[in-house]
Amino acid sequence: AMQTSLRSCCLSGQRSFLTHVSRCRRTGVVQNARPTFNLHREQQLVTASLFATGKSVGFVKRSASFKTSAAVTSEVLAEAQAASAPQPLAWKANLDFKFVRDNLELVKENAEARGANVDVEKVAALYDEYVALKARGDQIRMERNANAAKMKGKLEPEVRAALIEEGKALKDRLSELEASENAVETELQRAGQKIPNFSHPDVPEGGEENATLRNEIGNKPSFNFPIKDHLELAETHKMVDFESASEVSGSKFYYLCGAG
Repeated sequence: AMQTSLRSCCLSGQRSFLTHVSRCRRTGVVQNARPTFNLHREQQLVTASLFATGKSVGFVKRSASFKTSAAVTSEVLAEAQAASAPQPLAWKANLDFKFVRDNLELVKENAEARGANVDVEKVAALYDEYVALKARGDQIRMERNANAAKMKGKLEPEVRAALIEEGKALKDRLSELEASENAVETELQRAGQKIPNFSHPDVPEGGEENATLRNEIGNKPSFNFPIKDHLELAETHKMVDFESASEVSGSKFYYLCGAG
């Protein structure tokens, strides 16, 4: 449906362009015109998103000599790319990724038993990649500190210039490395936060149907009349008012009344 909408828009722009050229010829005005399409911003963003993600758009060509193309401005394309970029994490979980990597099978078994949709091996691989990037970053920081220490004191101009260039190169390398490190850490957090907590060894696997009674304290009382739950008792004794509260705050709200 989206491609059909874009085709219709492009064909409409093509007809407008050809009509404009015919009018110019009748009036004797010669113009080197090119087709432009007045796409709505929403349509521009759709087209930009497709180009940004590398997907092709099947525009229809009316003739071999006329090629249609989407007039996507750099501003719209940048906006679409920013919208499709991964969003920053709302929070970082304090997870022991080293434990996950060193106890891969144990973590996988627990995740399978709890029905968690998580790729534990991917988490371990991302952690190794993150540790390697962090170590490389620390090494470059040490080199930057050593470079800064060499620049102290009196130096020949060419020596100082060489150290300055080296410092700039180290800064650029560190900047690129930190960007990669942050990206890997974000992906690691997203994947790692899907890992469930460990269940107690005595907890049975499965749903409520597999639950087991561990212990019963006291005796269940028996009554010679129908038993009411807390909601029925509260409404019977006018301890809560659901109707008035729902008019003010919506459903699932209530006012406490009387003995309530």
